Amino acid sequence: MSIDTAEFYHSVQTEEQHTISERRYCDLPRSLACILLSMTLLFSLMGCVISKPEDPLYRLQDAYNKRDFSAMIECFDPDAQRFMKGAASLLGGAFGINTSALMDMMPFLSKSLGDSGALDESFDYGTVKFTDIRTQQSGDSATLTYTATIAYPNGTTESFQQTAEVVKVDGKWYLAAY
Repeated sequence: MSIDTAEFYHSVQTEEQHTISERRYCDLPRSLACILLSMTLLFSLMGCVISKPEDPLYRLQDAYNKRDFSAMIECFDPDAQRFMKGAASLLGGAFGINTSALMDMMPFLSKSLGDSGALDESFDYGTVKFTDIRTQQSGDSATLTYTATIAYPNGTTESFQQTAEVVKVDGKWYLAAY
């Protein structure tokens, strides 16, 4: 029985291709696992943002400038949040107003009424910026000393020194309401 050269070459080439295909097939799950592991690690690290004592002050600044009352409340420690939401609910209930819905509407109303000129300048409380923040931390609490500057629509500004207490609850810093 004799195998001619072309037939032998074809059988060797087919066997090599089969081996290469097996190797690629075997590497595919490993490559896919590496990609999935890398993506999981990346997303995990993105979620592990290190919280700093100054964070609630920056969140408050952003919320104030957007007139987002719900976000302002979220800057305070959980006990204070529950108190403020409860007080707003009681007050709203006394007047038949859904205060939660009203607070959610404020950023839109503030922007649209302010842009339209429907609000008198006396209703515009300006924008705030916190600077020169100094932190004195002791465990899960800290004291922040900073400069607050309010810029009013008429061009005037007002700056003053402030101090705030912050606390860390479940890994996140909040303004202390005490």
